[in-house]
Amino acid sequence: MALAFRPHRGTPGLVRSVAAEGLLPWQSASWVKWPMLAASAATLVIPGNGVAAPIAVFLLLLGPVIGEAAAREELYGTGATVFAQPGVPRSTVGRKAAAISGFVLLVGAPVLLRSFARGVEHGLAMLLGMAFVAGAATGLGWLSRGGKLFLGLFTALWYVAVQRESPLDFTGAFARPDLQRCAIFAAIGVGATVVAALVERARPISR
Repeated sequence: MALAFRPHRGTPGLVRSVAAEGLLPWQSASWVKWPMLAASAATLVIPGNGVAAPIAVFLLLLGPVIGEAAAREELYGTGATVFAQPGVPRSTVGRKAAAISGFVLLVGAPVLLRSFARGVEHGLAMLLGMAFVAGAATGLGWLSRGGKLFLGLFTALWYVAVQRESPLDFTGAFARPDLQRCAIFAAIGVGATVVAALVERARPISR
């Protein structure tokens, strides 16, 4: 007996689209995702100031995992297929920003928990740092149609940020937490996403 397909409206909606998008960085990442996850988990068990080392490793490996997430369709030529589906949210940048932010918070949850355990100021600084990373990856990735710009700038910034008492520590993990400095970095990351969204709105065909 033939089985009839169950009727559906073909509208995945924002939540399902973001959830599906959020899985792709993990599924498409190379072996580097495993040491990244191990470094994140290690922050829960390493005592004292020694926790800065696994945090540094986590941030360094996070870059290549999310670097191309905002430009995946452009890089692999799947845009026509993805955007032809019914129910895909209108704003690609908005969907990418939500998915990348959720992914960063999920894989970085141990880092965030440990940061709050060190103190509220440490926790808020790390949260702002993660907002910067997610926003910069989204905005720069979408605007440049690839991950090289974000990865180049992020790696250079990471190298300076992990130095002892660096004035460019955007997470507060390697120097005394400075919420004002971390907030500026977060604003820069969010600003990159806003610029990408404005460009997308002005030229929707570029999606």
